[in-house]
Amino acid sequence: MDLNELITRAGGDYEQTLRRFAGNEAIMHRFALKFPQDPSFQEMAEGVARKDYPLVERAAHTIKGTAANLGFQALSDCSAALVLAVREGDYSSADSRFETVKGAYLELIGWIGALA
Repeated sequence: MDLNELITRAGGDYEQTLRRFAGNEAIMHRFALKFPQDPSFQEMAEGVARKDYPLVERAAHTIKGTAANLGFQALSDCSAALVLAVREGDYSSADSRFETVKGAYLELIGWIGALA
């Protein structure tokens, strides 16, 4: 899989994402490969398990922004929905939205693992 295919599968626009990286695909590729190392997903999962919703909000917000910058729009969108649920105090919805984020995240990590 190449970077264009990864970003397209992840719901993003390759050309728009490339512009965010000043046209430098090598840097964009490097950041995509580093994404799985970010601890935010693990922090969010721990927050959900402990019902620590301020932690869930912070971690989901970080994932939302990082994913958007990398062109991983589907993950960014479901993370944004989780952030909103927490901010509105709808914790039962937040818990179910976490499962959606988790699915999108794990799928994305698999695709990143296949990145050439």
